Amino acid sequence: MSDSELQCLFARHSSSLCRYLNGYLKDHSLSMDIAQESFVRMAELMKHSSVQDFDAYLYRIAKNLMIDHFRQQKKQPSVLISDEQWQALPANIKSLESQAIREQQINQIQSIMRTLPQRTQEIFRLHREEGLSQLDVAELLNLSLSTVEKHLANALAVLIHKWRD
Repeated sequence: MSDSELQCLFARHSSSLCRYLNGYLKDHSLSMDIAQESFVRMAELMKHSSVQDFDAYLYRIAKNLMIDHFRQQKKQPSVLISDEQWQALPANIKSLESQAIREQQINQIQSIMRTLPQRTQEIFRLHREEGLSQLDVAELLNLSLSTVEKHLANALAVLIHKWRD
């Protein structure tokens, strides 16, 4: 099947195939996705075999994809929540995307920190992660306050510089 034949098949059947699928699925977006996947599979199939009745075969592919979708739904039942339950969710719950971004940023910071000298890493960890004051860090590690300040300044400078890269 050539590209032009596939385009003609798409022009002839895309709307009716979506309507056919939507009659069963009751979800226009999902119907469109399955119809599109049907055309993709039809195009792939046509590279390797010859089919006599393209129209019927296209609808068979779509029906099989729809059946696969229903089988998948049975395996993974969805949890439905009401509008009231949705509204009752706390507003401060972070989205999964923002959590993933935050984890990625933390990993990047940790990676940058591993490039610093061991003493600088230790001072930074005590001050930033453990929440000790600069003076407390200096006393704990038996260092001068100015040494702790220099290590922290160096760590922050490296973080800022490498973060921009």
